[in-house]
Amino acid sequence: MKQYQENIPVSSLSKWMNFPRSSFYYKPHPGPRGIKPSTTTMCKGEVVSNDSVVEKIRSILSGPYTAYGYHQTTNELRDWGYVINDKKVYRLMDENHLLLGKKIRTKGKREFVKFRRITAKRPLEHLCLDIKYIWVHGEGHWYYQLSIMDVYSRFILVWIL
Repeated sequence: MKQYQENIPVSSLSKWMNFPRSSFYYKPHPGPRGIKPSTTTMCKGEVVSNDSVVEKIRSILSGPYTAYGYHQTTNELRDWGYVINDKKVYRLMDENHLLLGKKIRTKGKREFVKFRRITAKRPLEHLCLDIKYIWVHGEGHWYYQLSIMDVYSRFILVWIL
């Protein structure tokens, strides 16, 4: 298209080639998109560097019985007077390898039990349990109902609320 754009308009060329005109004018952005991450944080009215924030995160995580994720660490930092977002805490913890671990993602297709049907040859051979949540409007909270059913007769033997 570039060799013919001086003689023929780009809109006509793009229609002939069935090519979007915006793709012709597109220029890739150099480097990563977005603004650069901040290097400072506010703490009790003073500006502190991210290195001191990371040291504070390490001191929080080094305490006994502190297996904190980034949300709980953010709450601790806010209790200490830092004005900080949880996304920034996540980024700082990720850069300094302070995260406990990430969720394991399954790969491939997951196989679930589908259309499983239990066949009973006589009564009380197989029993099924089912829990239902029942909202009681007058009392304003949920109740649980447990039902026990015989698979052979499909009869509810007992239910407990």
